[in-house]
Amino acid sequence: MGADVIIGSKVTLDETSDNAPALSVHNGRLWLAWIGTDNHQLNVVGVTTSPDGSLGIDPVLKQTMGDSSDLAPALASFNGRLWIAWTGRGNDQLNVMGSLTGHDFDVTTKQTMGDSSSFPPSLASFNGRLWIGWVGQGNAQLNVMGSLTGNDFDVRTKQTMGDVTGDIPALLEHDGRLRIAWSGADNFQVNVMASAHGNDFDSRTRLTFAETIGSVAAVSGFGALWISGGSNGWRLYKVDVDFNVLRPGLVLSDHFVVKPALALFDGDVIVAWTGTDDDHHLNLGRLGLF
Repeated sequence: MGADVIIGSKVTLDETSDNAPALSVHNGRLWLAWIGTDNHQLNVVGVTTSPDGSLGIDPVLKQTMGDSSDLAPALASFNGRLWIAWTGRGNDQLNVMGSLTGHDFDVTTKQTMGDSSSFPPSLASFNGRLWIGWVGQGNAQLNVMGSLTGNDFDVRTKQTMGDVTGDIPALLEHDGRLRIAWSGADNFQVNVMASAHGNDFDSRTRLTFAETIGSVAAVSGFGALWISGGSNGWRLYKVDVDFNVLRPGLVLSDHFVVKPALALFDGDVIVAWTGTDDDHHLNLGRLGLF
């Protein structure tokens, strides 16, 4: 593979953002989150699919929250709720908040942590906990921390790794392990590391690839781990653990702001990205070529 991929059902939305969006499946529906362009408020909306496979959003399922951020949000479904994570505007502190339906995020479920970051967080459900990943402020080190309920993140579950990055890490479950993927701080090379329990990431499991990516996104599906990113256009790579290489895959000629979001839904990988048009409109597309 290597030719431009045909994005099925690509749609450009009226919503705009200066940051990357987030995607997650919850209660059988795909949800899209983003930071508003002018007000920097958190937004979430339900994604719709038509019988012909085309994508859209349902304004009835949209919620604009009072909380705001200058950086991209993260989404994950855990323990019967959809959770959104973000760094607070003005203080850079990590926050999470939960929703039962996907568009009724409730401040009574909100937790503001003592940890802070100059980069967006990531979220993943694994091994009976919700895990948040972030880049430490001041030291650029990778961190993870776990929660049993979704909003009781406990510093006793925190792991600070020796690895550093200058961009957003990706966090996800794949093949029975929690995986963290990131680009190296100095060389931008792609790295992937695994944890058996969530907070025991072991450098002996780290894979470092020759490919360089500015911002890393990842999704697990079709029996493989897929990594995406790039600075001039977007490429999807298949992680080949046995040979410690990334297999070049699909190329998307559309350029994007920061990085795309990926989710496995409705038999395909769905991609969301912020366009580089003047207004930075959000886009949705379906990747069906695997």
